[in-house]
Amino acid sequence: MASERAADSRREFLLVDVSLCVQRRVKFIWLKAAAAAGEGGQYFRVRPRNSSVLEGGEVTIPCEVGNRVGIVQWVKDGFAYVIQPSGEIVGHPRLRLIGDQNAGIYNLKITDASLTDDGEYQCQVGPYMRIKSIRANAHLSVVCEYTRPSFFSIFNVSAYVYVVGELASI
Repeated sequence: MASERAADSRREFLLVDVSLCVQRRVKFIWLKAAAAAGEGGQYFRVRPRNSSVLEGGEVTIPCEVGNRVGIVQWVKDGFAYVIQPSGEIVGHPRLRLIGDQNAGIYNLKITDASLTDDGEYQCQVGPYMRIKSIRANAHLSVVCEYTRPSFFSIFNVSAYVYVVGELASI
């Protein structure tokens, strides 16, 4: 009787082990076939677009991903941002990842834009198993607003001054 229980126990273990192995193999084969057929691969539903913003303004650079399996990150001029689960970007309090990540929305929002925000942005989705990574670029131009030149004279020295949001000195 004890030997029958041991045999049953070994059969149950073997069945569970074989079942897990088959599940893993089927999933791997499905991913491999999907990648080869071009189905199931990650893709951009909405690609980042070139845009411009006035200095001090607000802009959102879109990035929406379909069939995402890799990790999403934003890069500016070749340097990757560290994104917290809350959407905050470490060291950049004016930048934030917004959108429903479960729905594949990874938009980058920049508030109080400064001239240092001007540059090349890239939304990247990393690889997963045999699914390849994808990337899409967008250029952000930050434009400073200026007023018309003023002509004035100080101590018999005349000058044209362009005021760029601050008091200019000559």
